[in-house]
Amino acid sequence: MITRLSDKISSFFVLRQLIKQEEEEIYRYSFEVLISTVANFLVLYSISILVSRVWETTMYIIGFVPLRCLAGGYHARTHMRCMITLVISYTLALIVLVYLPNSFIPVANIFCACLSTVLVWLLSPVEDNNKPLSERERSYFKRKSRVSVSICATGILIGTLLNKFDTEILAFSLGMSSVSISLVAAYLKNLHDTGANAAESR
Repeated sequence: MITRLSDKISSFFVLRQLIKQEEEEIYRYSFEVLISTVANFLVLYSISILVSRVWETTMYIIGFVPLRCLAGGYHARTHMRCMITLVISYTLALIVLVYLPNSFIPVANIFCACLSTVLVWLLSPVEDNNKPLSERERSYFKRKSRVSVSICATGILIGTLLNKFDTEILAFSLGMSSVSISLVAAYLKNLHDTGANAAESR
């Protein structure tokens, strides 16, 4: 549905001569990404309103989106699967936020910060086999993702030690952890795809 909608929007812009014919593919992809992102946010915030966790959801997204853009991660084959994967990750984070006893929040924050830092430093950036990065891009995203996760982890540790904003920090650290787990999933998927392609070529 998202692909068809982006096709119609880009075609409309071409017919109105707002964009050039040769640029249609670029705009089609941009519209597709934009619509998918907006749809994902609408779903998350709809759930957050139902469970009265709007602020925590915002912190989760702040912890998730920037690091995900820099470090990469798992890419589902369709937009619907992508949305389902995101909702599952978010729902698991909500369960932790709702049911984790307050006395365990500092430990969870430190664990999430350490887990995210280690996995990002080891694996980032994880690219999709269908969209490989150049060496320059890999170096750029590796450096930026490492700096970003290190700064965020330091902020989490300081906030936890000061015993401030426990729930908000937990939501933020869970967003980071979702990215780090996504890195592992993408890394394993790429290994599987590479092995399958090698087997087919024999």
